[in-house]
Amino acid sequence: MIKNKDSRVYELGINYLLNIIKGKWKPNIMCALNHHEYRYNELLEDLNAAFENKVTKKVLTSHLKELEQDGMLRRIEIKSTAPKIVKYELTEKGQKVADILQCFSKIGEELAEDKEEIEIIYTVEQIDELR
Repeated sequence: MIKNKDSRVYELGINYLLNIIKGKWKPNIMCALNHHEYRYNELLEDLNAAFENKVTKKVLTSHLKELEQDGMLRRIEIKSTAPKIVKYELTEKGQKVADILQCFSKIGEELAEDKEEIEIIYTVEQIDELR
């Protein structure tokens, strides 16, 4: 059994992970951060450029805080600048999750192509390489 900070008990690790990344924007935030670190407004602009439905500042701020609390990303403050610069980047744990989300994304794209037969060839070794 795995317990999180709210003392909710999860029988399987997958449920714990899905709870961390649940919601429309968290997986997209993590996939964006998988490529490089972002400043807040850059991330907001890139997400809103990529999707028809726009993420609000309130939702983005909330999700970033939750992902930080869950150990998926870190908030970096550069205090030697005025105004203060804040950047976000994935932690090692967050990088592992983002790599899996990238695989999910690729599989989703394949499924969306409405093929009769989809070949999904991800060996255990390939998934381990993503970790």
